[in-house]
Amino acid sequence: MPLESSAFGQAEWFTQDQATFAAGLSCVRDAAPVVEMMNSRVPEQQWGLGKMSDASFEGGWGLRVGGGHEVRQVGIVTIVAGRVGVAVAAQPNSGSFDDGTAMLDAVGGWLESHSAQLPAGHCLWICGGSDGAGNLWRASESSATKGPAVNDALPTDSSEPTTIAEYLNAHSLRVSPVDGAAAAEVGITVPIPAGWQTLDPAQFPGATQVIVEPNLVENGFAPNAVLLVGALSRTIDPDALMALGFGDGRAMPGWVEREASDAPWLGWPSRFIRGTYVAEQLEAAVTTRYVVVGVDTQYLVQLTVTTLASQLDALAFDVAAINDGLTTNGS
Repeated sequence: MPLESSAFGQAEWFTQDQATFAAGLSCVRDAAPVVEMMNSRVPEQQWGLGKMSDASFEGGWGLRVGGGHEVRQVGIVTIVAGRVGVAVAAQPNSGSFDDGTAMLDAVGGWLESHSAQLPAGHCLWICGGSDGAGNLWRASESSATKGPAVNDALPTDSSEPTTIAEYLNAHSLRVSPVDGAAAAEVGITVPIPAGWQTLDPAQFPGATQVIVEPNLVENGFAPNAVLLVGALSRTIDPDALMALGFGDGRAMPGWVEREASDAPWLGWPSRFIRGTYVAEQLEAAVTTRYVVVGVDTQYLVQLTVTTLASQLDALAFDVAAINDGLTTNGS
């Protein structure tokens, strides 16, 4: 509710939207200074979410239109299962600031006692494109409401493409995301190792399948594998596209290459790259395979498996099983 005590706090921002913002904040590159400031509070502001064992938050208060205080907070709560975006607000009948903070203390205590039931999530880093978030498929995010995805951002200069994303843009190629069921129908699947879980791909626009290892979460990050399958709007020379398959990985910050292969995959043109890069002050280990599958209808396939570098030994078998188990029987 708008406040009348100052120019601050006038923006209308629903608590649900605040919680969604907070949930994604910790996964945004370069957001670490913001989160760090959310951890720095004077003792007298440790109410509400401050009652939880591991919460980064920011609070505010002021006089509501019509009188009385409103007290609110937005933050990131870290629990065993991952991270949760939380937004809380109190409007005490008494109008008292102290009563408002007491109400949020009760909410914070309830959240702490029920933390195991909160719908936690994890940061997923996808090696593909310079932003590390699979920007090859960025144009597909609004495809549910705007129809087929279109890579229509043309290069700003006449230089030759150096990545798959740039090639698609330069040639005005459309990449229409394919869901898991449709991908399986044309023979494109990945196995799910024991202990891994499938996440709802609707949470990751453009993704065909997302799986995570929930038992090895560190700093809010879960080891994950992301399968992206997209139907190309027209047939192309697959070798020309795959010739750029190393560029996306090599554009990652602090990239250290361990392996690169141009060998075909199950008979289809492919590129495979393995290495490490730095994300959110953590060293991530990644493998990415690109494949162009199909003849009359071509599909661009990207399989990226990401772990922390410190997890390489523990997850070596699972990473190999996922990569070796990729099927591409498109026709």
